[in-house]
Amino acid sequence: MVALLSIGWANLVIVVAVPTAAIAATMRWMLGRTEKAVDSYLAQRMTTMANRQDVESIVEHTLQTELAKQRELYSTWDRQSRWTFTKDVLSQILTAIYSLQKAEIVYRTESELLDLNHDPKRVTDAFVRSEEIQADFSRLYGLAVMIGAFDVAKVVSEIRVTLIRLGDHASEEREKIVSNAAHNLAELAAMRLGYSEGASSERPAETRRD
Repeated sequence: MVALLSIGWANLVIVVAVPTAAIAATMRWMLGRTEKAVDSYLAQRMTTMANRQDVESIVEHTLQTELAKQRELYSTWDRQSRWTFTKDVLSQILTAIYSLQKAEIVYRTESELLDLNHDPKRVTDAFVRSEEIQADFSRLYGLAVMIGAFDVAKVVSEIRVTLIRLGDHASEEREKIVSNAAHNLAELAAMRLGYSEGASSERPAETRRD
């Protein structure tokens, strides 16, 4: 009876041991496949993340490059616009002072001819023309201040005040004052626009457009 039980338990152990080993082997096989699957997934995930980071890096770099280009273009446009506006203002001022200079010459000439029984209306017309040009100096003074050309604005203001002080009597002094003012304004304008030698110019450099 004991012998039979011994044999029976041995067979039972063998029978039980065999499935247990098979299960363990199966578990190890499944675990191995799972680890490979996880490793493969993680590797693919890391590759995807790396690719996404590369794309994001490229996009960011491209964006920063384009922004830098746009800033440079705007800066160039802004400098060019300011220089063009300054040139236009100074051109208006020089045109006015040269017109005034011509008007003063005509005024003095017509006044001198008046003593030779010349038409007094021509003297009046010449004086009115001079006054009309001077009347625009307030606007030109404001424009000069707007562009920061305070030296130009000072000359424009002084010429107007001086002519008012001298009154309406035509003289070589009036003509000389206007002539000197025209010369000074021409030099100041040339310096501001960079047309004179040794001038500190705000004129923008020529830019290349690809």
